Amino acid sequence: MHTIDVEPDPTSPQRTSRSTLWLWAAAVAVLAVAVVAAVLWWPSSLSDEPPWGLDQIDMPNTEADVIAGFEAMPVIDGHQPTLSMMGQGDLYPTATYYESEEGGFGVEIQAFADDDLHELISPDVMEGWNIEGFAVEPDSELIWVAAGPAPEDEVDAFAVLWADPDGSWRFHALADTAEFRTKLVHAFVEAANQ
Repeated sequence: MHTIDVEPDPTSPQRTSRSTLWLWAAAVAVLAVAVVAAVLWWPSSLSDEPPWGLDQIDMPNTEADVIAGFEAMPVIDGHQPTLSMMGQGDLYPTATYYESEEGGFGVEIQAFADDDLHELISPDVMEGWNIEGFAVEPDSELIWVAAGPAPEDEVDAFAVLWADPDGSWRFHALADTAEFRTKLVHAFVEAANQ
């Protein structure tokens, strides 16, 4: 009896099916790892404490980037942002989520093109507010000031001002609760990451 060794044909349907199966399995494994990494990173890596993840992103620094970021602002707790790109002579993008019933102000994020950001973002600018934290050192990668209502205030308002000190845009968020202020900033971070 003679035995003949035959090499398998690399184009045979059985071999091709196994190769395809391995490729699909590898693709699914990579996708699963990416999804798990995204879930673990977002939003849990964003702090509920100042500066709320603002130090983890590249700040928009051109008018086009700022507008794109505002257009990407997500819905928060069922509130769809109303966008405004108007100003008096200059562009002041604004994403307003709702009007505060108690305070009569827009719960919003706004951007301004400015030159001297260190003068415009400091605890002195928030005089009369309860300063909750700040980073305004000249060598900071992010300058910011967070403030809440002073004890004698009749209206609750929570604000944060921030900027890249080497940039040309400053941003502020204003909310009627500290929790919604955090959600506004997280929404900005999410929009900037897109």
